[in-house]
Amino acid sequence: MTITRIELERFTAFEKLDFQPSPGVNVLIGGNGTGKTHLMKIVYAACDITKTKQSYGEKIVSSFLPSEGRLGRLVKRVGQSSVASIKISRGDSLRLGLAFSNHIQDPLHPKVKVTGATNWAKEEVESVFIPVKEMLANAPGFRSLYARREIHFESVYGHLE
Repeated sequence: MTITRIELERFTAFEKLDFQPSPGVNVLIGGNGTGKTHLMKIVYAACDITKTKQSYGEKIVSSFLPSEGRLGRLVKRVGQSSVASIKISRGDSLRLGLAFSNHIQDPLHPKVKVTGATNWAKEEVESVFIPVKEMLANAPGFRSLYARREIHFESVYGHLE
C-alpha cells in the first residue's frame, strides 16, 4: 500500500499543505527552503516506525534534529502559540497523525497527540530515503565514525548500508 496523502499545518516551512502523490514515482521541484526534503523525511519517518515501533514524535525529532531536540521547534509560528499537525494516509483507511504545540519539548509529552499509530504499524512498510548529503555518507570512514561517535546528523544516516 502506498502513501496516498500528506496533510501539514504549520509544520516547518509549511503553513498548509494537502499533497496527494501520484501512484509510482513523484518528482519534487522547488527552491531551497521550500520543504522538499521535509516532505521526504515525514514520509520516511512514518514508514520507518512500522519496523522500529518507535513513536512518530520521537522519529520526527531524530529525523529533523530540531534545536535542543525540542519537538516544538518544528512548529511554524504564527503569533505566540501555534500548533503543528502532520497527517499521512496509506490507501483509503490507514491514517497516521501527529499534533503538537510550539511549547512542547519532549516528543513523548502527554500533550503530543498521536493518532492511528496502532493500525498504521500493523503492516511493515519498506522505504528508501537517500538524503541530499548522501555523498558525505559515502566518504571513506564516515560510517564507522558515525557508528562510534555522536555526530550531529539526522537519524537517516544510521540506516545507510
